[in-house]
Parts: sequence; structure tokens; C-alpha cells
Amino acid sequence: MADLKYIAAEWLQENRGDGLCWYPPSNTVGLFDMRGTEQPLGFFCVSKLPSSGFDYTLLGKGDIRGSIEVSTSIRAFWRDFLSLTIEEMPDSITQLSEMLIKTFYYHGDPEGVKRFYPPTVTSKGNLEFFLSGHTRPGVILDKNMLHRRKFTGKDDEAWSVIQRHYKNIYQKYYDEDEPARFKVLSTWERELGVPAKDLQPYGINEKAVKPATTISDSFPDGNQTLEDTGRWTAVDRATGMRIVSNEVQYGLIDYVTFPATYRFDTAMSSANHLVEAVQVNSPAANSGNTSGFWSPVARFAAATESGVFVLAREIGLDFDLWEITAGTASLVSLGTVGSIAWPRTIKIQHDGSTLKGFENGVEKNSNTNTLHAGNLRGGLACHQINQMGTASCDDFEAADLAAGGIVPILDHYYRMMRNQ
Repeated sequence: MADLKYIAAEWLQENRGDGLCWYPPSNTVGLFDMRGTEQPLGFFCVSKLPSSGFDYTLLGKGDIRGSIEVSTSIRAFWRDFLSLTIEEMPDSITQLSEMLIKTFYYHGDPEGVKRFYPPTVTSKGNLEFFLSGHTRPGVILDKNMLHRRKFTGKDDEAWSVIQRHYKNIYQKYYDEDEPARFKVLSTWERELGVPAKDLQPYGINEKAVKPATTISDSFPDGNQTLEDTGRWTAVDRATGMRIVSNEVQYGLIDYVTFPATYRFDTAMSSANHLVEAVQVNSPAANSGNTSGFWSPVARFAAATESGVFVLAREIGLDFDLWEITAGTASLVSLGTVGSIAWPRTIKIQHDGSTLKGFENGVEKNSNTNTLHAGNLRGGLACHQINQMGTASCDDFEAADLAAGGIVPILDHYYRMMRNQ
């Protein structure tokens, strides 16, 4: 990985057979999504520079985990690209990694307009930056981590921008009368190390309630649609997914556009949570079509089709991380697995600004993503192409990530191993 190229460019909005989605440039192996609502900005690591006609700026070559110096002209470009002042990005910054990490920690936009949202703090009280495609040799967990530091509360250099971000999130909870917001306050107090009153907008002073949420669904109901259970809501494009023999299936008569999503209606106590589900069998079982998938969804919004999911499918052994905002999906981290054995447990975890995907308890993909920081629900996403045959999903589970560790939750894979 010694000859990578790092570029600044805008995202591509294209229809590649799955509807209109946002994609990174060709040959991308890693990225930092810096989009605000005004401009689709991105930092991309590519194995090969884009073809002529694609507008980009080369920031450096080599490996960002080592030394890549940035010139005065590159720093000036970066300030203009992200609307930063010279005080915010001074000429004393000489390394590409330093420029990128400083931007992430301190220069997010709490309104998400000019550029990406600020980072959020993990369940262990850290701020961390991941860049997919930069696995450290011999590392099993946190494979793509470039930097991690402890958040120091009100004394932290990033406190002002992070506080504004959390206040904006809480204002949304308050306006929508989100019942889980009191538990969220307690989680925030522990994670950030500051009183709840400092994380609420002016004029709001609500009391924190002890948090604890673990939810599950093994689909015990008879033959009916998922939404008929009263536990799930069919969101945009979702229809007709049925419970058959204690599993959720879509069958030969359904054609699902990308992606169909279902929201579990119980809120978590934190946006730092994990969601998992079991892909029971190959979607190609009856048709030979390997393009479909089932996936858990984390950080699902209460009222819109917004959240993050794993596109884990047989074709290409894909294990990509995607986000969806108000119904429009974006590919935010590319990944693959070496092989597939059925059934397999797919888990997605969002902790602070770190997004991870797991197969059978093993981390397969990770990246930084600052979207959906206040979303508290889990769900399911699915997709099939050309009546690809019956594919099943089972054993949906979700849990808050406790401050200081993960709420105990057993993967389906390990339950099977234990019971053999």
C-alpha cells in the first residue's frame, strides 16, 4: 500500500442499477465523507488517479500512515475547499495526516451545511478517526484506525463545536418529543464527562434517567407481514416482507428496489449501539442470482429513511458499508470477505463517529462517518433483483454500547457453536 494517491473531490451521484445513489470516484480504497448539504465534498484514497475529465485535486502520494508533506499551496487549497480560515488551518500544519485529523476533530459544522458534522464521543469517552483501506498488519480490532485520543470534556479544544452539535441533537429530540431522550442524557453524561445541563439548548433543563436498552426479535409470529406484528414499520420502498417459519422472507413475487427498509419501533438509549441479524441462506438458492442481501440497520431515524447498513452479498463477496439519508443511499466504505458460509451473522456497530461491520463476530470493515449521530433505532434493510428467490433473515438483536464496554450480546454464530 505504498503508492496510494490522496485526492479531494466531489462525490458522484449516479444510477448503477440500484437507483440514484452517491458513489466515490473509481478505484477508491478509502474515504472520509465531508459532505454538507451545500456541497458533496470528499477526501478519497485511490489506487489509481481518476481519468481525465474528472475534477479533483491531488493532495499527496504514498501512505498517510507515514510521512506525506503538504505544501503551502495544498494548505491554501484545503482552506478554500472547506471554507476554513488560516487560523483554523495554519501553515504550521505540514503533514497530510495532521491536516486531515485536525479538520475532523475541530472543524465539523454543527449544522451540517458547509461540511460534515463534528465528531461524537465513543462509549469509552474517545474521539477517533478511521480511514478504510488502511488496515494495520496483524491487527484484529480497530483495523483502519489512524488516530484516537481521550475527550477531556469542557477543557477539550473541540468542546465548543462538539457542544453545539450535541445541543442541536437534543433540540431535535425535544421538538419531536422523543421518549428515549432522558436515557440519552444519562449516556451522554458518562461518555462526555459533563453535566446534562451543558448538553441541552438554552431554556431546556431536563433530568437524565438511567439508560439500558436491549431489544430482540426472533419472529415468533404466524404467517404475516413484518409490519402486521406491530413491532416494525415498513419505511419507504418496503412492502410485503413476510414471516414464514419464524424467519423473515422475501419471495419470488416481490421485487424490491434499493434498499427496502424496516424500522424496529423501540428506541435505544444511545446512538452508540450495535444491531445484528442472521442471513439464513443464500439469496441464490432458487434462482442463481447473487445480488440480493439482508442487513441490520443502525442509527435508524424515527421518521425518515436514514441510517447505516452493511451491503453483504454473495456477488463479489461484497461487505460494503452504506449510509442512507432521507431515502438516498451512499457507499461510504468498500470491503470484501474471503468466502461465505451460511448462515452468517451480520452486525453493524456505530460508536461515536466510528462505523464498523462484522461477520460472525469478526471485524471486516470500518471507517469514520459523522452522519446520523442522534438516531436511536435499529432496523433491517434488504434488496433483491429480478425475482431472485427466497432469502431469509432471523434473530434480530440490538443493544446500547455501555459506557466503558459493550452490553453483552451473543452473536448467532457463537450460539450455534456453543450448542453443537
